Amino acid sequence: MRILFVSGRPLNLSKDSLVSNIANQFKKCGHDIYIMSPREKGERGNLFVNENGIQKVSFKSRPVQGVSNFKKAIAYQLVVIRYCYFLLRYFKDVDFDLVYSHSLPPELGFFYAFLKRRCRHAICFTFMTDFIVENLISLNFVGKDSFIAKYYKYCERMLFKYSDYLGCPSEGNKDFLKKNYNVSEEKLHLLYYTKEPLTFSEMNLQSYNGYNLSEYFTIIYGGNIGIAQAPECLFDLAMSVREYEKILFMVVGRGFKFDNLKKKVKKYNLTNIVFVDFLPQNEYLNLLRSVNVGLVLLNPRLASPSFPSKTLAYFDLSLPILAAIDHVTDYGKFLERIGAGEWAYSDDVSSLKLKLLQMYNEPEKLSLMGTKGHQFFMSHMLPEKAYLNLISLLKNSMKCVE
Repeated sequence: MRILFVSGRPLNLSKDSLVSNIANQFKKCGHDIYIMSPREKGERGNLFVNENGIQKVSFKSRPVQGVSNFKKAIAYQLVVIRYCYFLLRYFKDVDFDLVYSHSLPPELGFFYAFLKRRCRHAICFTFMTDFIVENLISLNFVGKDSFIAKYYKYCERMLFKYSDYLGCPSEGNKDFLKKNYNVSEEKLHLLYYTKEPLTFSEMNLQSYNGYNLSEYFTIIYGGNIGIAQAPECLFDLAMSVREYEKILFMVVGRGFKFDNLKKKVKKYNLTNIVFVDFLPQNEYLNLLRSVNVGLVLLNPRLASPSFPSKTLAYFDLSLPILAAIDHVTDYGKFLERIGAGEWAYSDDVSSLKLKLLQMYNEPEKLSLMGTKGHQFFMSHMLPEKAYLNLISLLKNSMKCVE
């Protein structure tokens, strides 16, 4: 089969990412792979390569981080225009069977409409990782009746119209789309995030940054530290357990709210939060498997369900999860159902403290949570599982066409 992977971010199949993991599995199973994505940092010009059974077009794109919402919309629109241009320039004779993308850029529906004029039988599958409009409005980035909100609403309608299937990482995402966007059940498909399992040759870290990890109960948060993550919740939780000398929080990452969090920790002389500005991926993963709990943070004001991608690494490394979540997502109930962690709402610090102390005081239960998370990962989140899921869907769709 001929599979086109379209990405709003740089896509390198040699690096671990949600799209590259599935693309590599299709390649491994003998399918013809085509890719269109923005180029990686350091690459020059528009690049077309055809090697190892993969045809890839990468191109320069405008920045979408640290710019206004209007400039971001323009940048995404230009990406979609380039998709259309390069489809005609490099892939005009290719009749694709499947087009796979995540829900960025939000203007993707325009590309689908253009593509379906050429490849009428192509199945367009969009994995819903973001609900742009809902989050922008709920976090007060844009007004409900603003031009940007109306523009993205229109883009979403286009995306839902021209996507043959919408992949959802949880039942909550499916329910949200049915209730708020009137998307039919037939168009919605449950598909978990996916990655290859990690292997390590070295031993777990015994110490880090001067801390003997074996002497501490360490909770780690790794990733973006922005408005959507509500780092205030992390600070309040650390404050609430500061009398427990063996409980330590490690924060790995950067973001819009990082400096504010760091200043607040310094102001209150909070010694149970340790900041790690940057770590190479392999060092970060080795640190992950040497701590006790993985932390998930979601802003309580978020108005659309989320399934944090860091769950993959936590589950893979048998790391129990403590989730501070919003009131819309079903992520907490998911953890509860499979027994892989504890959760509370991120605006309820007293409940979070209670859940954390339960994990702290019950090591056997904590170990069981890690085991159950890993079991779920191996049963549902490997690339071959997603591949078989998509192939089954594709074959059923082709039968319906016949």
